[in-house]
Amino acid sequence: MSLKANFGKIGKDAFYSFDAKSGVLTVSGSGEMFDYDDCDNNPSPFFENEDILELIIENGITSIGKNAFSDCTSLKTVVMANSVETIKDFAFCNCEWIKTIIFSNSLKSIGYSSFMFCEAIKSLDLPESIEIIEESAFDFCTDLKTVYIPKSIKTISKGAFVNCSDITDVYYAGNESEWEEIEIGDDNDYLLDASIHFDYNTDSDNLNEGKPSASASKVCGENAFYEFDAPTGTLTIGGKGAMFDYDLLYPSPFSMNEKIKKVYVNGEITRIGNYAFKDCRSLETVVLISGVKTVGEFAFHNCEALRIAELPESVCAIEPYAFKNCYSLEEISLPESMDRVNESTFEDCVNLKKVRLSYNTFRICENAFKGCESLEELVFFGDVTNFRGLIISPYGCDEVVKAKKRSEK
Repeated sequence: MSLKANFGKIGKDAFYSFDAKSGVLTVSGSGEMFDYDDCDNNPSPFFENEDILELIIENGITSIGKNAFSDCTSLKTVVMANSVETIKDFAFCNCEWIKTIIFSNSLKSIGYSSFMFCEAIKSLDLPESIEIIEESAFDFCTDLKTVYIPKSIKTISKGAFVNCSDITDVYYAGNESEWEEIEIGDDNDYLLDASIHFDYNTDSDNLNEGKPSASASKVCGENAFYEFDAPTGTLTIGGKGAMFDYDLLYPSPFSMNEKIKKVYVNGEITRIGNYAFKDCRSLETVVLISGVKTVGEFAFHNCEALRIAELPESVCAIEPYAFKNCYSLEEISLPESMDRVNESTFEDCVNLKKVRLSYNTFRICENAFKGCESLEELVFFGDVTNFRGLIISPYGCDEVVKAKKRSEK
């Protein structure tokens, strides 16, 4: 089911906007969202939506309404600003493809069946503000394996984790006696039977030693922060605006990290900083959601295991050396908004076979694909009337000259 309108009101002072091209739904304004009922009586405007891929709750919203996003069957990512204090009943029930959740650091309660049947969630990182998880909150989260629980928790209600048969590890920030003081209801056997690790350090600043907390101190930009999920190797960049630029003298906190396997950047980040992920040699997947405009120089340099780099159409510039020495990269699709491929951007990506670029691209700069010895074809897409000809630098572009060129409708 599709949205009837791409903009609307979902609270007294809360509104939504939907970018159909990127699949990003943004909730903004202030205060509480409306509560909704089932499909037959006052359903949410998002009920059974199949187009929403990412949800961003902006600062100012204090609660996520009852049934607000239930049955959004394509929703994969949820990012909440730190103003959100409550997730009400059934809010994300039957969102079977949710994989990534960035909870608000002010969140106090998670409502009844709010994430029931969210079968793709593998890890839960509960914020250090959470006090109560209501009954059946994570019922039938059948892929859930790891749960991080802060010392703030007071109540885990009956069946909160019922039918979560894959849970293997629970990391609790307090000690064993503090754990025993938590009110844990019946039908949470899978949680209690898992390996429980006490005194887990959620405030580690070292990605090689633990999982950073979601606290504001984990910054990578003036308004950008990061979270790392150690069991899955997933690093999530949240917040707004540009990431910091780094260099060799002042390296990124992620530089040379060998535990990061996936980087996910949400839609309010506008720039990936210089040298941000340089030498992350275990990094395999990078997903940038719409909103990122620039990828800085050397951003993914020497990411030897990188196989997948998903770039949104909002990206208009990839700066020099950004993907140099990404030996495992076999295919890349460059956004339509890019008009050039900069110097040495993909130099020595020795397994790169296919490059998709739009008719808006008119220049391939020197050494852009130098050493890409496997390059077989350049595939042009988009509006052919925008084609102004392709200027290929005479320096270090032999591979581009030799590659087959074809159009793709």
